[in-house]
Amino acid sequence: MPLLPAGACHNPLAMRMSETTPLLKTPIHRARTLQRMLGFEALYLKLECRNRTGTHKDRAAAAAVEEAVCLGAPGVTVGTCGNFGVALAHCASRVGLPCRVFVPIHYSNERVVEMVAEGCALEKVRGTYEHAVEESGRFATRSGFYDANPSGSGGVRALAAYSGIARELLQDLPDVPASVWVSAGNGTTLAGIHRGFEAIGLEPRVCGVASRGNSALIDSARCGRVVELDPADIVETAVNEPVVAWRAYHCAEALQALRSTRGWMYGATDQELVASAVLLSRAEGVESIPASAGALAGFQASAPDVLDRRATHVLVLTG
Repeated sequence: MPLLPAGACHNPLAMRMSETTPLLKTPIHRARTLQRMLGFEALYLKLECRNRTGTHKDRAAAAAVEEAVCLGAPGVTVGTCGNFGVALAHCASRVGLPCRVFVPIHYSNERVVEMVAEGCALEKVRGTYEHAVEESGRFATRSGFYDANPSGSGGVRALAAYSGIARELLQDLPDVPASVWVSAGNGTTLAGIHRGFEAIGLEPRVCGVASRGNSALIDSARCGRVVELDPADIVETAVNEPVVAWRAYHCAEALQALRSTRGWMYGATDQELVASAVLLSRAEGVESIPASAGALAGFQASAPDVLDRRATHVLVLTG
């Protein structure tokens, strides 16, 4: 399933990219036990964890690599706390494209071994995820590598790639969902899903979940404008890393999605994230990392008093 319009790129490597690393349409799971527990009639799980490298990042990574090949870039680069680095390294390796990944040295970096196994060059950066993104961006400028970061060319491609989640939901669900919940760091996935619905004239309520006290998205939604947090105030753990952000690179787009759909952001604690992952496993047999399971934490804490219990609702499990 090629990401670029037909005829947009005839580079043989880009064609090979589409053939060897197709974006698999991820399945949807009717959460019958959870819907009964929470008192809803129709609750579904969108299983992005079933992508090749285990997260929704495969969508953005494939889009970035395909565009990099079409542009003739000598390689691709990204700053990451883990998942995007693995996805980008995997996609780049399929077409023999060099990949350089920048990671914060003090993060848990549990997926570094996978990145290296895919053949990427690894750079460890002192500071936060955002500092890794900045270093990667500077490297892209010096080297000519394709900047797959949300702050670079890859950010535009990622928004388009994540819009595909909305299209798939409309194909697989019996009706248009009343709400869609997703964990959010930079706001890219949330904004991309909204764009997918918006493109066909639909706007279900789009809601995000991030780490309580550690998210620029939450503070921005609260005050109605884009804000950044003091990096020194951020508390990063092995649990919350994917949903922590003192600077959210697609904050403006995410805020627009929240305003337009009357959605909101929920701040989850590490305990809530872990408990939600355990509940998903026990109730539905679905394994999800705690940060991804935040979609359930937000829904469980916020939805019962606000949303129509008879309508269809979706939790997007990003990993």
